[in-house]
Amino acid sequence: MGLSRDRQDIFLDQIDLIRISSLNTLRVPLAGENPLSWQLRVGTQRVANGSDTVHDGTASFGIGYAGSRNTGVIGYAMTDLAVHTFAPYARLRPHLGLNAQAGGFRAWAYAGVESANYRGDFRAVWGGKLQVSLSRRFALHAEFSNERATRVAVGTEINW
Repeated sequence: MGLSRDRQDIFLDQIDLIRISSLNTLRVPLAGENPLSWQLRVGTQRVANGSDTVHDGTASFGIGYAGSRNTGVIGYAMTDLAVHTFAPYARLRPHLGLNAQAGGFRAWAYAGVESANYRGDFRAVWGGKLQVSLSRRFALHAEFSNERATRVAVGTEINW
């Protein structure tokens, strides 16, 4: 949920029906263990469409590799393929990311490029999230990104 600039409208900013990330950091693969990392997201996000704002539905799947030098910090390289409800309908997104965790604090950042059209043009994408857990089921977070416009959000997470 969000609050508009004129502070008179409350709006839905993003809903994730599914958001899974599996970063495999095993240095020595186990027999039969897949060394690849992957992520899956199905949801909708509020985006600018000319002078209007709309919700862009998306389903994306990414695959890549992850590594860790110590406990608490994971780096990864991944390429996502996404289907959207607004053009371009199919998008490719190679990116690099970093996850860090210490106590109740978590940080995540990524940077890469995303296909902007079907002619092979790409635009830069970046973003991240800072989170502090207040209990096992409740956390506060701040997010930032430049997906289709620069976006900053503050929110809560409740795990059932």
